[in-house]
Amino acid sequence: MLTALHPELLAEIQGFPAGLCALRAPSPSDRPILVVKTLKEGILAARLNRNVKIYLPSLSTGAVVAGLVTAFFDDVDEPLVLRSPLFDEEQSRLLLAHLQQAALDVHFFDEHTRELLAFRCAVAIPSITGKRLKEVPLEAFSYPAAAENLDLMQEWFGLRSAKDDAEAITLAFEESLMPEDVYLMDLIPENNAFIGARAFSTSHLVRDEPGPLQEHDIALSLNRVFPASQIYKSPLRIKDREEISDLLVISNSSLLFVQAKDSPNTEGVLRNSIDRKRATARKSLTKALGQTRGTVRYAKSAEPMAFFVGTSRVEVAIAHLPWRALIVVKELFDTDRAAYSSAMLQLGREVGLPCVVLDYGEFNMYTSNLRNEQEFVAALDRAGREGERTGIVPRLRFGPHGAF
Repeated sequence: MLTALHPELLAEIQGFPAGLCALRAPSPSDRPILVVKTLKEGILAARLNRNVKIYLPSLSTGAVVAGLVTAFFDDVDEPLVLRSPLFDEEQSRLLLAHLQQAALDVHFFDEHTRELLAFRCAVAIPSITGKRLKEVPLEAFSYPAAAENLDLMQEWFGLRSAKDDAEAITLAFEESLMPEDVYLMDLIPENNAFIGARAFSTSHLVRDEPGPLQEHDIALSLNRVFPASQIYKSPLRIKDREEISDLLVISNSSLLFVQAKDSPNTEGVLRNSIDRKRATARKSLTKALGQTRGTVRYAKSAEPMAFFVGTSRVEVAIAHLPWRALIVVKELFDTDRAAYSSAMLQLGREVGLPCVVLDYGEFNMYTSNLRNEQEFVAALDRAGREGERTGIVPRLRFGPHGAF
């Protein structure tokens, strides 16, 4: 495993939330290293397909877009993707150079920098794509340029042809560099410090029962912007010990109810059709909205709010705090954005507090790029306000200085 053998690389890998990262070989005799940081669904798709495809978009005018689209084909037509804008800086130049090598060591990490897969890969580059790699127009970083490149990549990939697929770079798995069914145990105290957590946590790629694992991952993400002492896992009502919400965050200045919805990360689920995945997402959201309605009703029934976390009884004064509800589901589809925005906004009006729905990938970007509670809740409020204004809750973009 890369960071076990080279712990000096850990900080660099932790330093970016998602995408591709080219690393220099630890010694002259080693192969160049490519880190792919993505969600568990993309990593499992790569493992099942034994390859990853990387596209360099070329517009109808012949102009090359300064960006790479990495595709994990869980679905033939609409695969999971990462979009990586390129700029005139060292990492982009190193990444382009890596992709022109005959072979790479490719290491797959999830959003919490857990290495789940690693392969020595042969790099197959069609000649026309090899030429384009040498012609990528690298410009100085700016938010307008990043936004334009992201939009161009998304539009191009949605309209790509069989010819475009044939011109993609293929990273073909050849030799496994670690066990494919690794089971990780995390004993680091600060990763298990939120209230209601066990002294250790576990993680693995294939997940038949996703709920508790996802809730822990969400708590870890929330811990990027809230202290662990403010995060409660699985709080239970006093009277009947039923769960209030999956997670509860109570700070000195806000109260956040968090409802989580995931599905198994297995080959069968991954290979489901897009229509079935959309239906599952809608069903999950409907259930989460109903649960959130019950959560708020319970919270309004008493002051202070009393609940159990494990065997410990907790009482917290909450009437003076601004309340928000956050629903995190496995995935949401832009084709259904108007429908789920309407349902979310309606619930917010009904219960009298802001409600925001994010898919897990969006949620990871919020917590990875926003530095504290103030920035996090401001971004949630911004998305909610824009939803109220337009009827469509937007996907915010994030960079080193927050949302853009």
